[in-house]
Amino acid sequence: MTNKCSYKYNIGVISNSCGVKPPTLRVWEKRYAAFTPGRSETGLRLYSEADLKKANLLGFLTRKGMSISEIASLELLELESLREGIAPVSIKKNESAVTAKLYEFLEHYDLDSLFQEIRHLRMKMGVREFIFDVVLPLIREVGYFVQQQRYTVTQEHIVSTLLREQLSQYEVSPKSDGTGQVILATPDGNTHELSILIANLLCRNNRVSTKYLGAAHPADSLACAINYIKSPILILGTLSSEFWEYEKEITPYLQNLDDLIKVKITVYIGGGQALKMPVFQNIKTVKFLESFEELEQELENL
Repeated sequence: MTNKCSYKYNIGVISNSCGVKPPTLRVWEKRYAAFTPGRSETGLRLYSEADLKKANLLGFLTRKGMSISEIASLELLELESLREGIAPVSIKKNESAVTAKLYEFLEHYDLDSLFQEIRHLRMKMGVREFIFDVVLPLIREVGYFVQQQRYTVTQEHIVSTLLREQLSQYEVSPKSDGTGQVILATPDGNTHELSILIANLLCRNNRVSTKYLGAAHPADSLACAINYIKSPILILGTLSSEFWEYEKEITPYLQNLDDLIKVKITVYIGGGQALKMPVFQNIKTVKFLESFEELEQELENL
């Protein structure tokens, strides 16, 4: 029998690790009995180390085309055997020679060559193509390989730093009249800003003006900025970790923000699953974004 102490990961941590959205993980649990999570004192799902490993394997194998119904009930050793018989996923199904070099350079810590190759891809691509064909797949795959201990956390940080640097080189002009202005930030406890940097570029690429505030804002500080800037839209990037639990933290954060702002706003949340929200006074609507493609769809209406 598994000890309760072994259940230590919330569903956000599992989702971020394996690249599978929480609603899909819950379907895998209910329909295919892929996991048997424990529960926290407040009723939230908690997963074990074995669940984390299994989620990563299931995510990898389903991305390679396997049916979840066929593999959900398999043991870890069986799933690992399946993985060993499949070549690692690449940025694209038809991996080009240029793309393959990124992994080769990262493998050998050839940082100069890695920088030059990413820079080359950025310079020959438009904003959207670079984001969807290079940045997002590369982040996902490197993160997966870190979980599999093929790469180190240091290599993951190297990739994030180089991608952030290249994304900052794009100069994209928004609407000159300032309509549709959007604030982008992350809550305190969320220090990773690559997602809102990408969202900022997609906004401006869709001719929506932005105010980029960066990462890790306490609610009172962000409220002060909103009251001065008076933008009608706030995009929050969120990422659960062992230090910040999305399901537990996000609603009190928004409530605190709502108490302090003096303007009516719409809040978009990226990186976290949809939750039932209370009725706020100044936050008119909270919308949950499952992908950057969904963000682009929303931007068309601004």
